[in-house]
Amino acid sequence: MTPPLRNPFAPWLLALLCLATALSAAESPVKPFDLPADRAELSLKRFAAQSGVEVLFSTEAVASVRTGNVKGEFTPAEALRRLLAGTTLVTRQDEGSGMFLVRRAETPVPLAAQPSRSSLTATARSDEVVELSPFVVRDDQDVGYLAANTLAGSRLNTALKDTAASISVFTTEFMSDLGAFSLSDVARYAVNVEFQLDDDRAANPNGNETVSGYQSYRVRGLRASAAQNYFRWSLPIETGIVERIEDSRGPNAVLFGIASPGGLLNSATKRAQVGRTFRAATLSAGSDDSWRGALDLNQRLAGGRGAVRLNTVFNRTNTFRHWQFQETKLAHLAGTFRLNDRTQIRTEAQHGQIDSNQPRADNLFNAFLLWT
Repeated sequence: MTPPLRNPFAPWLLALLCLATALSAAESPVKPFDLPADRAELSLKRFAAQSGVEVLFSTEAVASVRTGNVKGEFTPAEALRRLLAGTTLVTRQDEGSGMFLVRRAETPVPLAAQPSRSSLTATARSDEVVELSPFVVRDDQDVGYLAANTLAGSRLNTALKDTAASISVFTTEFMSDLGAFSLSDVARYAVNVEFQLDDDRAANPNGNETVSGYQSYRVRGLRASAAQNYFRWSLPIETGIVERIEDSRGPNAVLFGIASPGGLLNSATKRAQVGRTFRAATLSAGSDDSWRGALDLNQRLAGGRGAVRLNTVFNRTNTFRHWQFQETKLAHLAGTFRLNDRTQIRTEAQHGQIDSNQPRADNLFNAFLLWT
């Protein structure tokens, strides 16, 4: 029998993409920036994220260079010029692609005096101290596939190079470039991780998944736990609402009180960012008529004292088997509110629905006669 034609939901996904494009086009070229003084490599990455414009530079060119603090509303070109002022880095913008190219100059470039609507510090100070929360890891400190810090090693924000534990961190860029849409997709690239359920093992005799029967994992042959924001999580984890995934292997994961002997696979959900407003949409198509659309909206509120962020995902995954599928509809809302310099409140909620039909992992058998 020929299976019915599946609905690819193309109109729905196209509408999301058009909405994001229209919202982006309506934005003013002047954008809010909040770039703290830091190493040039991290500052340029933050600038690219806040401006939405790509920046090309070599690691050697920006090595040992510190940039100053830039805060306020500027055009991307002006913000980058102020960011690099007083350093040996210069920039130019490619007319064709709009990309900024950064290279090293022989002498520091001064900042020309001109009026501004913002207060800023354009000179890097080596003795400047930036106080960060020891309980929060920010993904804007990651550089490409390289993660800088983690909570998994000591329950505090600690540099990975100073963590005496076996930990792998999968960044947003890594997951995006691989097209990894779930924790199971990411786990295929983790070290010593095996799936508990596969084609010859299922949680239930009929093959279908339940709340307690979704995919689980083994690390080094031992059962591992899955968590979201370090709370035990048994449902499938969708990367559309996730900033990073941390794989902490071995008994060190017991620090959080929920881990199995094999370790802990933890996902950190996306937080509302008070520094800027941005909108993004993605549309993906795969084999066997699989479709996925995602929308990411972050709105800055009250002049940077608060923000809300909405992420929505629709994912329809089919396989080479007729009638086998998994359809995920998910919405995640996050909020961040700064009461003062020392107090911040974060809230989040998510709602979703998962419909799936999985094949049996074994043949039919007669359980009635065994019972009688």
